Amino acid sequence: MKKLNLIFLLVLILLVLVSLPTLNYAQEQETSRFLDPAKPLYNEIESDEIVSEKETLDTLNEEEKKAYNQKLYTKELWKNVDYRNYDKNYDILYTYSNTYINNKYKLALAAYQAGISSMIKMREQEAVIRQENQSKLRLYERWYWQTLDRKNRDRRTISDLQLRAKARAVVYFTRAIKHLNDISNKEVRAKSSFQRLLSSVYRNWVLNQYDLKNLVQCIPVLELYLQIGENDKEYLAHQYLSQCYSFKERMLKKGNAGSEEQLNGIVIKKNRHFLRAMELRYGVDSPEYNNVMKMLNKDGAITEQN
Repeated sequence: MKKLNLIFLLVLILLVLVSLPTLNYAQEQETSRFLDPAKPLYNEIESDEIVSEKETLDTLNEEEKKAYNQKLYTKELWKNVDYRNYDKNYDILYTYSNTYINNKYKLALAAYQAGISSMIKMREQEAVIRQENQSKLRLYERWYWQTLDRKNRDRRTISDLQLRAKARAVVYFTRAIKHLNDISNKEVRAKSSFQRLLSSVYRNWVLNQYDLKNLVQCIPVLELYLQIGENDKEYLAHQYLSQCYSFKERMLKKGNAGSEEQLNGIVIKKNRHFLRAMELRYGVDSPEYNNVMKMLNKDGAITEQN
């Protein structure tokens, strides 16, 4: 009997060794799938400096350059490293300087990259856990309930890992938003590099808050996101926003909160963004768009704009 058990165990080990290359390849593919969505995010940002003296000078004519140089000369004449404002209201002048703007931009970029790094690290850990779970021999699992219980534990482990990482990433993205909001210069905020970073921060903040079930909090950030550049043409942004309004509508109905006027306003916005998402994805003349329009108009659903 012992001899048969030993032979059975040896056969199992051989089968596992034979299947390892296949498992490793499959895991590599799975890891790549987890990490790919995050990799391009670093490439969206061209530089860690948003304003440069050279760029400023290049936009000036001769007369403006002369005035600019005069200001620099005056600044050198009155240079005093120990100077402090007596009236604190003058501290606001520092926020207009290129040094302040660049520092805030660098802090925002660092916070953004820290949030992305935490997500990449989480996906790597998740891939390792999945690989370990697949490669383990579980000879003790004799009954189906044991396998089911173990799979549920594995899912909870990964879910806890994801939730902690996403909550940590939201903290970093929130810091980035605060730093970018501290930059009030309209010309800087209109720069494509600034808008790319702000869009990336908003987008990743929403993605993680949505997964954390904080859908109502996503609404104002998504509204701001859609106002940047051509973000209004991204159908998934409208789809996320429609889902968030749907969640808010259901929450108000469940708690018997909000007036009928408020609920109608939420329904209008929910449907409008849903239709906009379908329009961008399939086109106004598509059967998909028309089917959604019929579905929203069923039972007198409100679809017109405010």
